[in-house]
Amino acid sequence: MGSINRVEPRTTVSVIGEGGLFITFFAWGGRKIHSDAFQHPELTETLLAGETKYIDEADPDYVKIMTDGFFPYENETVLGLKSAADFAKIKPLPDDSPWFTRQIEYAKKIVGRNDGRAYFYNVFCAATTVKFMRGDDGETFLADAVKENPDAVKKGLDIISGDLAKLARRVIEEAGVTGIYLSLQNLQGVSRETYDAILAPGEKAILEAANAVSDYQILHICGYAGHRNDLSWYTDYPAKAINWAAVVEGVPLEEGKRL
Repeated sequence: MGSINRVEPRTTVSVIGEGGLFITFFAWGGRKIHSDAFQHPELTETLLAGETKYIDEADPDYVKIMTDGFFPYENETVLGLKSAADFAKIKPLPDDSPWFTRQIEYAKKIVGRNDGRAYFYNVFCAATTVKFMRGDDGETFLADAVKENPDAVKKGLDIISGDLAKLARRVIEEAGVTGIYLSLQNLQGVSRETYDAILAPGEKAILEAANAVSDYQILHICGYAGHRNDLSWYTDYPAKAINWAAVVEGVPLEEGKRL
C-alpha cells in the first residue's frame, strides 16, 4: 500500500488503497497514525457519501456515526508525547478548536437528514486516542507510562477525557445526535486496580457528561485484533446499553447479561 521511509514532524502521506480509495495517513515523528480529515477536509465528504449511501440501502433503525479522519486529537502536546512526564503538560483545547467544530459540523450533516433514526456518535476514550496516535507501540507506551508516572498520566488523560466529555455533550446538544457510542478496552499489562485509579474516572466522566443531556449512551468494549477484555471491569459504567465482541471475548449474550 506504500511505505514511509522518512517523515518529518507532522506530515501527511497519501496512498491509493484498494478500489482506488484515496487515503491520507497522519504521521508524527515517523509513526503512521490514521487518515486525517483535519489536514484533508475532502476526506469527510468521501466518508459522508459512503455513510449516507449505506444508510439509504440498509435502512437501519439506528446508526453509529463512525469518525474516520477524526482520530487524531488536535493537541500539539499529545501529538508529541515521548515520556510519561509529558502527560502532565497537556492542556485542554479551546472551545472553538476545529477538533470540536469540525466534528459537530460533520455529525450535523448526517443527523440533519431528519429521517427519524437514532444516531450515536463514535467517541474513543482517552487511552484509545493516545494509543491510536502513537501507532504500533501505543499499548506498550501507555502501559509503561502508567507504571512509570501514574500521577502525570492520570492528569493528562483526565484533560483529554474532559475534552472528549465536552465533545460528547456538544454533538448531542449542537448536532442533535441521540447519544454517544463510547469505545474503550482494557489496557494490557495494567491491573484492574490501576485501571480503576488512572483510566476509569475519565471514561466515566465522558458518559456522565453525555448523560446530562441525553439518556441514551452505548458503551462499546472493544475486542479487536487479538485484544481481549475482562468485561467485569465495566459493570458500573453509566450506559444504557453495552456492546462487546461475543466471539472474540468468548462471552455469549446470556453470560454477559449476568455480569
